Amino acid sequence: MNNINLQQALAQVHQWLTTGQPKQAEQLLLQLHAQYPDNSVVLTHLIGFALNKKQYAQAQGYIDTLLTDPTTITDKQQFLHLIRMFIQHNRFKAGLRLSSNVAKALESDVEVLAARCHCAIDARALAEAQKWLNTSSDLVNSNPYLMHTRANIASMQGHFEQAISDFHTVLANEPGNSYAAARIAKCGRVSEQTLEALHNAGTQDGDDEAKARINLALGKAYADKGDYDKAWEFAEKGNQYNRKAAKFDAQVFKQQVDHIIDVFTADRIKATQSDNIQEHVFIVGMPRSGTTLAEQILSIVDDYYAGGETPALEYALGFTKEGGNYTQSLIDGTPIDWRAACEAYEDYFSQFANFSGNLIVNKVPTNFFHVGLIKLMFPKAKIINMHRDPLDVAVSVFFETFSQYFAYTNDLKDIFFVYDQYQRLMKHWNSLFEQDVLTVSYQSLVSDYQTQVDNIGRFLGRTLPSADEIRGASNHVETPSLWQVRQPINTNAVKKWKRYEKQLDEFVKQYS
Repeated sequence: MNNINLQQALAQVHQWLTTGQPKQAEQLLLQLHAQYPDNSVVLTHLIGFALNKKQYAQAQGYIDTLLTDPTTITDKQQFLHLIRMFIQHNRFKAGLRLSSNVAKALESDVEVLAARCHCAIDARALAEAQKWLNTSSDLVNSNPYLMHTRANIASMQGHFEQAISDFHTVLANEPGNSYAAARIAKCGRVSEQTLEALHNAGTQDGDDEAKARINLALGKAYADKGDYDKAWEFAEKGNQYNRKAAKFDAQVFKQQVDHIIDVFTADRIKATQSDNIQEHVFIVGMPRSGTTLAEQILSIVDDYYAGGETPALEYALGFTKEGGNYTQSLIDGTPIDWRAACEAYEDYFSQFANFSGNLIVNKVPTNFFHVGLIKLMFPKAKIINMHRDPLDVAVSVFFETFSQYFAYTNDLKDIFFVYDQYQRLMKHWNSLFEQDVLTVSYQSLVSDYQTQVDNIGRFLGRTLPSADEIRGASNHVETPSLWQVRQPINTNAVKKWKRYEKQLDEFVKQYS
């Protein structure tokens, strides 16, 4: 097959792909690969096929060939397609390898630089992204999106003054940028300049979600200033906008909890557990319950990796034939082959650029829903349940922007309803896994750190760091706690609900 035929064959591949004939396309690509083993277009297609089939070893072989010299990839659309594909399939190391060796012809392209930085952020290689942005400072300073990216990176690293400066510049150029407004409000105490920028943002056009972000940012700003009535007014307004976009069905949620409690029995768990021996750690609890602080404490312990908040469990389930329907196998008494899921779970984290250690600390608060699944996959896993005053949880959640997946966060009644369901589930998990579940009071942790951290250390069989040491934790923070967790441990957030006692009146008697 000569060069002209190669181009004709690639055109045929494209036609088959667009007309829904992937098998024919893949067969032709394999023939082309045999004759043109280094052709980057052929390799890009084959990488896509292998990744979609979760044939990662085969995909890696194609990736290694393609990225022998990444600078040869000079086509912008191919570069962007590869970055998107690597991110989609959690192949962050491959994406970072391509991003770190970009062709000269693409270095000054805004879209390419943004994609490289996006990949580096997802790969947890913030220093790399920061370096690329600094190298292209003129380009960044003239582009609000890139400047917003630089500000996000700075805030995740705890460089708040730099982040605030960039966010202000972004808002000066794009007054209605709700993401910048939301983010700047999380970077510490709000100045008059920031408050003015937030109010200006609120006067701009935008959809309901944008208005929600801006109003919640204003709520946080006024809370920082001590004007709690005005803070609640803006928080309520923000949540009203959110309620337009996302509806919470309490009945469906309760049915899901009922199903989990009915399905997970001691006998079923024993019959279906894997033989994995890793003692990974899972930090669970209601959102805004201190899970980020708990992760920071463990993040500088040898052999632990701070895994952050990821969909790793859901990702791992995709490697079993049962997938999300694994509870039916429990009911039927059908054995589940957890090996592939456990390997996929660990591989998920190993793809991050900063991965180290042997044991993963998974900090997804709402994994309280999945403790049974966790103990099926990793029978020796340790569960740390962060418990916080429900009134403080409700206030903190009510002032925060969450995705539509967390529709219950937009209404106090729904927040307390979910809190009650969380309590039901944790009671059930404690009855099944009592020795491997430790409930830690956030209030006690911040008021009597050493006693509580010694208790956690005994539970994990580890020596944990002092309060001063955890401030030096180098892992980046992506959660709403990015400012608080960088401060010395304090009790400022304890009994915060009392500032809003009249707004919480109907719940105080039951939950205080």
